[in-house]
Amino acid sequence: MTDYYDKIRPDIKESLDAYVAMGRPTGGFLEAVLCNNLMEAVGRADPYNLGTLHQICGYVYNEIPGNCHGSPEIVRAWYDLKRSERENAAELRGD
Repeated sequence: MTDYYDKIRPDIKESLDAYVAMGRPTGGFLEAVLCNNLMEAVGRADPYNLGTLHQICGYVYNEIPGNCHGSPEIVRAWYDLKRSERENAAELRGD
């Protein structure tokens, strides 16, 4: 990761990383970014995130797997995959 992403708030990076790792929902703004819905993302962004939207999009495009962003269908499939992984892990543990 380069200094280019340093302007992204830590909570935004953490939310994206948790989405990738665990399928944790991100909230409306980041979900719009992940779904590639520019109008929704701009409409939901607070002033700071609006100012760093280019860096956030760069982070999504360059730093997280391509199979978990790009459209609402891809994002939904990622949530489903991660939910299934959690359920399988719980089953193996005997939860």
